[in-house]
Amino acid sequence: MKILSIDWDYFYPDSSPYDWGARESEFFITELWKLRVADVNLLTQVPALKEYVPTVPRGFWKKVVSNKPDLYVDDSHKEILPLLKKGSVVTNIDAHHDFGYKEQGQLSCDNWAKIALDKGILKEYHLVYPTWRQAEAESENLAEVTAGVTSISYELPAKQAYDLIFICRSGAWTPPWHDLTFSKFVGGAPHRYFLQAIDLRVFDLDKAIADEKVMFERIMGGGKCNALNVSQL
Repeated sequence: MKILSIDWDYFYPDSSPYDWGARESEFFITELWKLRVADVNLLTQVPALKEYVPTVPRGFWKKVVSNKPDLYVDDSHKEILPLLKKGSVVTNIDAHHDFGYKEQGQLSCDNWAKIALDKGILKEYHLVYPTWRQAEAESENLAEVTAGVTSISYELPAKQAYDLIFICRSGAWTPPWHDLTFSKFVGGAPHRYFLQAIDLRVFDLDKAIADEKVMFERIMGGGKCNALNVSQL
């Protein structure tokens, strides 16, 4: 079974300059973004609303997929595991290696690949990182990754046929104000059978910005906040 796995966070720039922690929970997937809407890059001071934006290469699907495979969409990458069959060959386009980042036995979005390998499900695991990972390499579990990953690349894979495309949104890492862009990306995927297990997150961007402005002014004792207005973006 040949699978193309795509994590939506692959298309975003490095999130480390925002000092954002993340874990898969409803709070991180929805509520916390109401506070992060006003965050800035700690290195450049550029607002996340302007800089933390997904960039999908033009003609992405035509460059990568040559047929119409089944398509499955979910929020968490861990949901790929039940779809894998013994001997699966997975090409994972992702900002993270998903071989685990700490000692843990329970299945999660960040260790599904390691679990699949340990269970003998994965025959090959081809990891495709975004180009910025060349300068900001992951340091966790390098020995495990080196031993288990078939190949690591920083370029999109050659166009080929797949049995299944799995796309995860990774909502704890990707902001809800780009969910429509995500939906358009998914909608452009070639497919035979399509199953989507998630909906667009309900998020009022203007209200979130206004609420952050009010909170800032209260903290500053009436000082004015130069909060972004969505019309300026």
